[in-house]
Amino acid sequence: MCCMQNNNNRVNEKVATAFSAFAGRLTCIALVALAAAWLPQNSRAATSLWWDANGATAGASPGGGLATGTWGTDIFWSTTSAGTDPGAWTSGSIAIFSAGTDASGTFTVTLNGTQTAGGVTFEDGTLTLTSGTLSLSAGSVVTLGVGRSAVIDSVIAGTTWTKTGSGMLTLSGTNSFSGGRAQLKRSTSASSFSTCASVTMV
Repeated sequence: MCCMQNNNNRVNEKVATAFSAFAGRLTCIALVALAAAWLPQNSRAATSLWWDANGATAGASPGGGLATGTWGTDIFWSTTSAGTDPGAWTSGSIAIFSAGTDASGTFTVTLNGTQTAGGVTFEDGTLTLTSGTLSLSAGSVVTLGVGRSAVIDSVIAGTTWTKTGSGMLTLSGTNSFSGGRAQLKRSTSASSFSTCASVTMV
């Protein structure tokens, strides 16, 4: 009887161990499924949006190489680099100026209020961002390619961000980013920093 009881105990222990392992695997599968469902909805902050001032027509310029507009009011943001599906700005996205290659002139984009971006890329033309506040998320990158130039006259707020690329970036607003560091290349003209924690020229 004693031997039979011990055997039953061992069987029960094995069953309990197997059930625990199975339950653990189910929990793991459930967590992976939950993460898979959550990530696509929360990865939109890193989405790239292209400035697109000419509607569903490919490119960004309605004429003359210009693509003037108001960021935060105009429905001028395309999810494709071709610039064929303009929609509203999604806060925290990476702003790319501009869709296509036809916005090659000198033009101004006005910020309405505060616009938050996960980065800004200047690809075409000679662009000035003016009015309002450009709030850069921590770790944002502002990029200008070879031969490009841009002016950010809007207030820059936020924390740590980096300027990359050999293009010329001029910062002419009374900027207020703090709590981190702006790392700027020598091809940056920084005329006004009001309460910046640290600016490093590299």
